[in-house]
Amino acid sequence: MSVENPLHWSNIDPKQRKMIMAGLMLGMLAACFDGTIVSTCGTTIASSLGGLGLFSWMFTAYLLCETITIPMAGKLSDIYGRKPFFLGGVLLFIGGSIVAGLSTSMEMLIICRGVQGIGGGMLIPVATASIGDLYSPADRAKMQGVMAAVFGVGTALGPIIGGIITDYISWHWVFYINVPIAAVALFLTARKFPSMEAAAHKKIDFLGMSVLALFLLDLLLFFTWAGTDIEWISYESGLMIGIMAVLLAAFVLIEFRAEDPVIAPRLFKNRTFVCGAFAMLIFGLGMTGAMAYLSMFGIFIFGLTAEESGYMLIALVAGLMITAMLSGKYAQRTGYKPWIVSGPIISCIAMAYISTLGLGDSVWLLVAGIFLLGVGLGCMMSILMVAVQNSAKPDEMGMTTSGVNLFRSIGATVATAVFAFLINLRLNDELAVNLPSDVYNTVPHNTDVLAYIYAMPDYSQMILESFSSSINFAFLIGGAIMLLILLIAPFLKAEPMSKGPEQAEGEPEKVRRNILVPTDGSKYSSSALKHAIELAKSSNAKITAVSVVDNTKVTSTLQNMTTSSPEAPSLIESAEAALKEAEDMAKGEGVTIEVLKMTGDPAVVINEMSSNYDQIVMGTKGRTGLPHLLIGSVAEKVVRGAKCSVTVIK
Repeated sequence: MSVENPLHWSNIDPKQRKMIMAGLMLGMLAACFDGTIVSTCGTTIASSLGGLGLFSWMFTAYLLCETITIPMAGKLSDIYGRKPFFLGGVLLFIGGSIVAGLSTSMEMLIICRGVQGIGGGMLIPVATASIGDLYSPADRAKMQGVMAAVFGVGTALGPIIGGIITDYISWHWVFYINVPIAAVALFLTARKFPSMEAAAHKKIDFLGMSVLALFLLDLLLFFTWAGTDIEWISYESGLMIGIMAVLLAAFVLIEFRAEDPVIAPRLFKNRTFVCGAFAMLIFGLGMTGAMAYLSMFGIFIFGLTAEESGYMLIALVAGLMITAMLSGKYAQRTGYKPWIVSGPIISCIAMAYISTLGLGDSVWLLVAGIFLLGVGLGCMMSILMVAVQNSAKPDEMGMTTSGVNLFRSIGATVATAVFAFLINLRLNDELAVNLPSDVYNTVPHNTDVLAYIYAMPDYSQMILESFSSSINFAFLIGGAIMLLILLIAPFLKAEPMSKGPEQAEGEPEKVRRNILVPTDGSKYSSSALKHAIELAKSSNAKITAVSVVDNTKVTSTLQNMTTSSPEAPSLIESAEAALKEAEDMAKGEGVTIEVLKMTGDPAVVINEMSSNYDQIVMGTKGRTGLPHLLIGSVAEKVVRGAKCSVTVIK
């Protein structure tokens, strides 16, 4: 079997990979900043543009466009490659940000926010899917941990930065601040991100994309308007739910018949994908709901300013970063389950603890609870994504990743409505108990009642106590909801890093051992291949032959050796022969063999790849002679640095 994927973790130069990753992280940071940066300055912006009545659409437009774009960008990036969609997302983001800063009306700003949302919807799934392309299954957890930390920083620090810029410079710079970050991301990825040819045989599922977009639009608008613009139980709500059901049914039918569906129904046969999507839905609901009301809790119950409440959320970011990085670092040793089990439990404990706080308590007690919540969320954030990516086929990495991101985005959208419903449900009862009946009949029975703490100073304490009890109730229920993630733990394998990305979830286990054979077609690497094939015949192993002949460093070294080694020219000319030889040797032997090309320092790349193999088989003339890769100590470096056993055939 011959496989040549221009964007595969085994054929990316390590230095190039680092530059690409830096660009991806900056793109993710810019997108996350822009999603929340207007939270603390939105009122100022709306007042300046004379459009307070359209205030909520600054957030809604961005979120709607981002959520609708995510599955489409993920699927299309599988067909046309990650690079054009990441670059396109960055360019849309930069253009939308510049024009948003120049806005002269709320309508103009809302349109620009929608453009930014489309850009963000392209950046986030492509960036997370690219980690699956750039890193081996064993290394993905660590890098997803880094990306999760970037996501947390961008999401939580956005409101703080927005408030500071508005107070000390101008609200226009809230949008301009993202431009240099996105520009650097554009520069790095445009230069370093490898391109790939489009899969010409793929037929794009435009009908499925259109129906999915309409379904998501109806879903998100329903949860945006329910409880505020329309009643939960009303004719309008029933109509929107009915439309949702029809569109969902139509989408499912279309996807079953589509040649290349935007979200393939077979994904839902993948146990890990289903578990990850469900967990991400709950995760997005819990994280966003908590963040949305923690600031309000701090302001009204603990007497903080809006700026101070923003700083308070740094505790959540700190906790999230610590465990996101730790889970990524140690996931290969521990497996998924310890993190998937401990994350919801810690999050539930943190939210239950926060639900006990109220008027008169120290704000540092609240900060401690927020930090603990971040610790719990960080346990799950990167691990869930890695679990799904390691169960995905390479050519479906974008679709699978964007599918999970879509569920997280839906959870985030639903979160505000769910928490608002829980708070208002309890607040109505609390106000009825604490306020005199005539006052109760005068004030609103939702969070709008907080405006009356200044208009009715005699009843302000009663109103605040009612609100405190209500938000405590919401956090307690929210903690219980987080425990639902524990339902997926039994369905995740304890040792997720043991299989490669090419084996999809649910596929019968055929490989007991994986053997890596670096080769250049010389007689020494031929000996190594023959030895590996004999091992594979007896152990049902899978062989990966890595050709290094086209490696720039190897070719240059061999050319310089022409006078000292007559073998050098023949090695340089044997690139295609090496690939064909590897396949020919396996034919008729019943051995599975995959051929990949490699770029970069052979010792470094082979040692990085070794974490996903049981054994490396190498051929060499001797420790100081001409090895099959290049002269000197390459074989010795591989022996010293490999994460698996190494057999050297002399």
